[in-house]
Amino acid sequence: MYCNNIIPELYIHSVSQNLADWEGILYHFNATIEDSEVWKIARGCEEIPHLGNIYQSLVIGRLESLFFEQLGLEEGDEQVNVFTFVNGFDTHFCIDGEAINTLDEFMTKVKEVKSTLYLN
Repeated sequence: MYCNNIIPELYIHSVSQNLADWEGILYHFNATIEDSEVWKIARGCEEIPHLGNIYQSLVIGRLESLFFEQLGLEEGDEQVNVFTFVNGFDTHFCIDGEAINTLDEFMTKVKEVKSTLYLN
């Protein structure tokens, strides 16, 4: 793991196999998730939460923000179709129908979307 936190270790067998690669993207941009962010959300839950899902949700949310930042677009711009889903193993981060799981895929998709939308 890239991050110096314990959350993924608590649920290591019930999170996406892509989590470490997503963390690698965040690490590349110095935008990692801290334990305190997870605990802040967990404290607000009425029932015992799945900390892995909270963590993955934060990771994917940050990936989405970084993607739009790299494009120079407002987050949620409808020119880009982003699909995210968080549920343990079944967690996904997709842009324009393609799964984005590695730094190379992330950067390639940034270049592709910039070219398609003429953002230079």
